[in-house]
Amino acid sequence: MTLNMNQQLNKNFHLYEFKCKCGCEMPEHVGANIVRLVSVVLQPLRDTHGVIHVNSGYRCEEYNKHVGGVTHSKHILGEAADITVRGFSSQCIQAYLDKFMANLGYGGVGSYQGFTHVDIRANATRWNG
Repeated sequence: MTLNMNQQLNKNFHLYEFKCKCGCEMPEHVGANIVRLVSVVLQPLRDTHGVIHVNSGYRCEEYNKHVGGVTHSKHILGEAADITVRGFSSQCIQAYLDKFMANLGYGGVGSYQGFTHVDIRANATRWNG
C-alpha cells in the first residue's frame, strides 16, 4: 500500500515533512511510527514553542548511509526527527525535551550544531553531538 504523503497527521504536521530526501517510497510501518513520534513528542513541542522545521525525518538505509547516519539509526524506522524550532537554540530545545522525555521514561534527545535530534526509542538516552 502506498502512503498518502499529503496526509495531515494532526493540526500542524503532514507526512511529507518526514519523507526521505532521496525520494524513495516510505514503508507503511514507518508512517505509523512517524504518527507516534508526532503525537507523543513533536505536537506537544509545537504547542509550547511554536513553529518546528523537520530537517530530517525518515531515511531509507541507503540515504542514511549516504549522510553518515549510524547503522541502527531510528530515522530508518521513522522513529526520529532532526528539528529546528524558530527562535530557540538547539541546546534550549534539548534542555526542554530532556525534561519532557524524562516524564515519558523513554526516548533519545541529542543537541547538534544547528539542530536537535529527538526519537522515541524504548530507553532514555541523551547526548551532545
